[in-house]
Amino acid sequence: MEHYIEAPTQSDFAFRDELHRLVKAFIHSAGYHSPIPGWETYPNNIALIERDNVTIIPSYHQDKCDFWKDKGFEDYAWVS
Repeated sequence: MEHYIEAPTQSDFAFRDELHRLVKAFIHSAGYHSPIPGWETYPNNIALIERDNVTIIPSYHQDKCDFWKDKGFEDYAWVS
């Protein structure tokens, strides 16, 4: 992290650790179980992961998501 943030704070490290935990839980479940209760697969909803909060949103930027889907760009995006 020190290569990307000049002076990372404890909050930065905590966020990194939380992302690692979420990704590891997802991988260990082979993608079948969400590490966050209520987080369903795309396009049912999206998880906004912030430093100290995870919010499940049912239609985050739906117009933009529809554009990506309609144009076939989804094949080039990482969605979970």
